[in-house]
Amino acid sequence: MLRSRQDLEQLEAEKLAPYAVKSADSVGRLVPEEEDNSDRLPFQRDVDKIIWSKSFRRLGGKTQVKEEGDRDDHDRTRMPHELEVVFIAQSIARRLGLNEDLTTAIALGHDIGHTPFGHAGEQELNRIMKEKGHKEGFEHNRHSLYTVDELEKLNLTNEVREGLDKHKSSYDQAGRKVKTSHLEAQVVNRADEIAYTGHDIDDGLRSGIISMEKIKETKLWQIAAENIAKKYPSIKEDDQNYIQQCVGEIIGYLISDICVNTDAKLQENNIGSVEDVRNSKDELVQFSAEAKSHLDEMGEFLRKNFYQTEAIKTSNEHGQKIIRDLFEIYYNDPATLPEEHEQLVKDGKDKAIVVKNYIAGMTDKFAKEEWARLKN
Repeated sequence: MLRSRQDLEQLEAEKLAPYAVKSADSVGRLVPEEEDNSDRLPFQRDVDKIIWSKSFRRLGGKTQVKEEGDRDDHDRTRMPHELEVVFIAQSIARRLGLNEDLTTAIALGHDIGHTPFGHAGEQELNRIMKEKGHKEGFEHNRHSLYTVDELEKLNLTNEVREGLDKHKSSYDQAGRKVKTSHLEAQVVNRADEIAYTGHDIDDGLRSGIISMEKIKETKLWQIAAENIAKKYPSIKEDDQNYIQQCVGEIIGYLISDICVNTDAKLQENNIGSVEDVRNSKDELVQFSAEAKSHLDEMGEFLRKNFYQTEAIKTSNEHGQKIIRDLFEIYYNDPATLPEEHEQLVKDGKDKAIVVKNYIAGMTDKFAKEEWARLKN
């Protein structure tokens, strides 16, 4: 049966939870635009807009943890991370009766403003921008919103823009106070934590940077290993799919925990509408105290045994040097920029902003090639 837009909106009204954001209730876009004739809902259109953007496609060439020259064909870049966040967020949203289209759009765009060379690249660009007199520095969540608004001009719905602006995880927006956002945005925040915890364990173990003996000391791994042993009694640690099975078990455990705990919090706080969510003092999409403790322990383990290891630190420092060198070259001689960016400087746009935008959009590979070309 072919459904019209009105039919789809009615389905949302009937099927989604009362505290889910409905497409029919969207406050619209920054610039009103005539909706197309395909009967797609507004958040579905936002998903397409993000996927078709150049900035989204470049995520495939940007570092997650291991930099371009150090990763193999199976190590994550920003692109698979983005997709893993999408599918985890969809699972949570589906169980809680939330708007999956809105959740998907936010998840797809949450890292669209990330720099090359991962968080190390972000940190270096942040330092440089502050040195150039920009007190706000550089922060990839804020730049994600800037990217979709100013650079790509996607004209997304305000609900998706809000989710990008207020995205935060343990890496993001430290010390920044933000008003409680809708549940779909909160789901993406937590899905991001689940995704990077799972895939960083996977990448770290497969590469040999993390040892199996050490990770066995963490509670999350112990829970996963015990469950896998019960499900598959014949499986061994050296089996090809053992790591994947355990990581999957960790992800499943965290998804189940956050769904059950969030549902209890929604009932406990008598949440019956989107407005109730916004008026809540604290975020409602949360892990149980026990799961949060296990997750924090694993986060600390990954910091010590993966992110801060000599191999990763050396790679990070190299990426930071490339970003700093490129920034100074472009800043001191705008003629080295592509013509359209040089013209922005000639037209009076802040030189540091122009250079920042250009570098932030680069892939690792392109940044390295530019650096080699300009340094020679």
